[in-house]
Amino acid sequence: MSGAAIGPTAPPGRFYVHIVNDRLPPMCLDGECGDSAAPVVARRGHVIGGSDGKYAKALGVEVVSTGPWTLRPHLVIVTDAGGQVTAIWKGAREEHVGMIVREEKL
Repeated sequence: MSGAAIGPTAPPGRFYVHIVNDRLPPMCLDGECGDSAAPVVARRGHVIGGSDGKYAKALGVEVVSTGPWTLRPHLVIVTDAGGQVTAIWKGAREEHVGMIVREEKL
């Protein structure tokens, strides 16, 4: 399954790491979001990310420029399997995911 194909549904997992970052494709899932997804997938979680404007706005991130495409703040949100938010990391990027997984004891 790809990020573009998941739409509003997500594959089953133990937890989810949502990344909003202007360096990502419009929507991505796990490895499509980069190598930083590996520690999440290894713990039976999933990374759902993207730079899509609608996705960003839904999570409270602003599109500050359309040329080049810029979102602020970058954001990483951790949710449990039921969708409850367990952590929000403002200013975090995909390269911080491994540290976040350790910090949150996922």
